[in-house]
Amino acid sequence: ERRRIGFVFQDYALFPHLTVRENIAFGLRRMAEPERGRRVREVVSVCELEGMEGRYPHELSGGEQQRTALARAMAPGNEVVLLDEPLASLDPEIRASLRGQIRRTLKRTGKTAILVTHDQEEAFEIADRVGVLNEGRLEQLGTPEEVFYAPATRFVALFVGSANFVPGVVEAEGIRTEVGLLRNEPGLPAGTRVEVMIRPANVRLTPDAGGAGTVAGVIFHGSDRLYTVRLPSGLELRVSAPSTSAIEEAARVALEARPTHVVAFPLNGRPG
Repeated sequence: ERRRIGFVFQDYALFPHLTVRENIAFGLRRMAEPERGRRVREVVSVCELEGMEGRYPHELSGGEQQRTALARAMAPGNEVVLLDEPLASLDPEIRASLRGQIRRTLKRTGKTAILVTHDQEEAFEIADRVGVLNEGRLEQLGTPEEVFYAPATRFVALFVGSANFVPGVVEAEGIRTEVGLLRNEPGLPAGTRVEVMIRPANVRLTPDAGGAGTVAGVIFHGSDRLYTVRLPSGLELRVSAPSTSAIEEAARVALEARPTHVVAFPLNGRPG
């Protein structure tokens, strides 16, 4: 309140006995009436609530309630708006449609917003910068692309998407792994033992009777299939492929790793 910080609660906490207009104006009581009315009209337009000013919270959809709570938080001209999982209570379909609305609304205000969420897709779609927290520690802060393609820690790699970790050793030519020789993009010294992160979508499967891999499981996801492929060492990789490329369980396959970025974590942080 004293630091000009607005807050959007997870359950919105709208006043049920007040209309949309009155909820938005609640924090503007010290303003003169003309200025208060102008400010309410401004945030109503920004939050796309025109025509709903006289409605009560129970007459609004979940998305309309969410936008009303956001308008109330922004109305006093706060420099920062905090949003506590603002879409958590909504159905998945509604959540997906509202992500773009939230980003558009926040962009139009030009204000800083900090949004807390456990949904990585939500974070990536709404935010310009993403911070990943682990037990109170900030593991990484960067653009969505940086966090996904170049995770700073193993925890981040697992948290922001499915990941395989393949053992390898750094050689002069690159990183030698069971799925081939990969570029030594991290620039690690020769002899370093590492785990290379490979996303399931960055492995290509080809049916091959003499291939090194064996399909140990297949899960159909509609637009794609998730394969579990067992290598001679016993290591199992998850591989995502279009559903049109059906490979049966127990089939032998050849694997080719094609990581967009080579991310390698030294084992125990030292060569060996």
